[in-house]
Amino acid sequence: MCGMAGQSQKLMELLMLFFAFGATSVDAMECGAYKIYNGQIPAQTRAKIHRKCGAPYSTSENILYYEKNKKRYRLHFNANSQLASIAEERD
Repeated sequence: MCGMAGQSQKLMELLMLFFAFGATSVDAMECGAYKIYNGQIPAQTRAKIHRKCGAPYSTSENILYYEKNKKRYRLHFNANSQLASIAEERD
């Protein structure tokens, strides 16, 4: 039961981050011929996404920032470097 409570807490933290930083969760991000899906099982790794999408315009510890098709995306990764969420940034 503790595991589910921990997952719920992490989900709430992610949702708060989306609203705090002006972002909206999205289902996918297109990278040329590739599509990176939010919630894909198994999750794509940071390294695979980097190979498919090229270098991001900015990075931080757990986040890659991309601009694709005139949209800005924030990809958040967990401690295992697996994609945890994709958000489209708003102005």
